Amino acid sequence: MKGNILDYNFQESKGIISGTDGKRYTFENSEWRCNTSPIINQLVDFDIDEQNAKNIYLDKTSVNVDEIKNDLNVTKNNKIQNKFGFIVSILLAICLFVSVAKINMGYSDFFIEFSVINTNLGFIALIGTIVSAFLFYSGGKQLLTKISIIIVSVIILLSLKEIYLDAYNYVYTMDTIANKKIENLLKNKDIIKKMGITDIPMNNKSFIDKFTQIVNFGIILLISILILYISSGFKKGYKEIK
Repeated sequence: MKGNILDYNFQESKGIISGTDGKRYTFENSEWRCNTSPIINQLVDFDIDEQNAKNIYLDKTSVNVDEIKNDLNVTKNNKIQNKFGFIVSILLAICLFVSVAKINMGYSDFFIEFSVINTNLGFIALIGTIVSAFLFYSGGKQLLTKISIIIVSVIILLSLKEIYLDAYNYVYTMDTIANKKIENLLKNKDIIKKMGITDIPMNNKSFIDKFTQIVNFGIILLISILILYISSGFKKGYKEIK
């Protein structure tokens, strides 16, 4: 006889099977011939002894709904949980290698370029973005994602401050040295007359002029991605796997 498990009491180790003949049969766990415990709605094959079910075997053609649901959940959980945040984290990691400032070394086409990855905290920022990408991918706790985002953002901003202060100080120092050379040259009137120079302009650049001299397009890209990175971790709708 075939039937479905209608009910099973784990405390009493007894259950009820609804047979295909429309009758109900009781059974005890001692008659269960399977390594796993009985589950409601399982299809079974059994012998009949009046109103009792004996030698109960699990029908291999039966489908365990709970197992299917579990498999579907596992498949679902293996996908990217927060795709936007994951992609932005990867883009931010790439932007750490992009030039955000440059210094002209005195030749028209010779520049020294600076990126966040080359700063003292650059490698830590890279590790932080990788951690964030993993949290976005796996649906980690949003609190942990927020913490990683805050740490990475602070590190990047501190690195940018370090880059631009160093670059500005270099430009300022070079301009100061150039102006001193001009002043010394102006003091030597004989050399000026021999060279036929009437006037030598001083290098009096404003702060904005110095800043535009060192700024690079990469800073706009980095800041834009950083804003998206921050918003992706704090927005509503973050998918968190529990």
